[in-house]
Amino acid sequence: MLDSESLTGEEARRRFRWLGPDVSAASYRALDGWVSPYEVTYGFAKASHARFALRATATRILTDGDAVTGVATTRGTISTRRVVLAAGPFSRELAATVGVDLPVQVIRRHRAMIAPRAEIPGDGPMT
Repeated sequence: MLDSESLTGEEARRRFRWLGPDVSAASYRALDGWVSPYEVTYGFAKASHARFALRATATRILTDGDAVTGVATTRGTISTRRVVLAAGPFSRELAATVGVDLPVQVIRRHRAMIAPRAEIPGDGPMT
C-alpha cells in the first residue's frame, strides 16, 4: 500500500466526487485520520507523569555558559538540564535568549467550516 499519493485534479475529482472543478491537484493518504492537537498533547502529558506549570509563560532559557540550567517563567524558575523548545510562534524569540537564531517564520493559516451538504459524505476524507 502506498503511504501517500499525489493526484491530478481529474484523479481527485473522480475519486472524491464532491470536489469542485477548480481543484487542480491533491495529496491523499489513506492512513490519515482525525488528529486533535489538544487530545494528542493531553495524552502525551498524561503518559509522561511529568509536572506541569499551568498559566506560566517561558520568558528565557537559562544557561551556565556551557549547558542549560533552567527556564525562567512568569511563575518562577524551573531548574532543568534539558529543554524541549515547543513554543510555537514564540520559539524564535525564546531561542534568541541563548543566542540561537531559529529560522521560524509565522504564517497565518485559515480553516473554513461549511454546513453539511448532501453531496459531501460525512465519512469522506478531509480534503
